[in-house]
Amino acid sequence: MSTITNYINEAIKHAEDAMDYADEAHDFAKKAHNAGDLESARDYAKKAMASADEASYSAQKASSASKEALNIARNL
Repeated sequence: MSTITNYINEAIKHAEDAMDYADEAHDFAKKAHNAGDLESARDYAKKAMASADEASYSAQKASSASKEALNIARNL
C-alpha cells in the first residue's frame, strides 16, 4: 500500500510543480506583452516558453505517477 501512496505523493508533487511553472510562464508572457521594446519582449517570451516546457514535463511526470498508482490499485 505504501507504494501506491508514494506514487500518489509523487503525482501531487509533479502536479504542483506543473502549476508553479505554468504560473511562471503566464507571468513571463504578460511581461513580454507589456515590454517596451522588442528585445525585452523576445527575452520574456523565451522565458515563458521555457517555463511552459517545464510545466508540460512536470504534468507528464504527474500523469505517469498517477497511472502507476492506478495500475497497482487495480491489481490489489
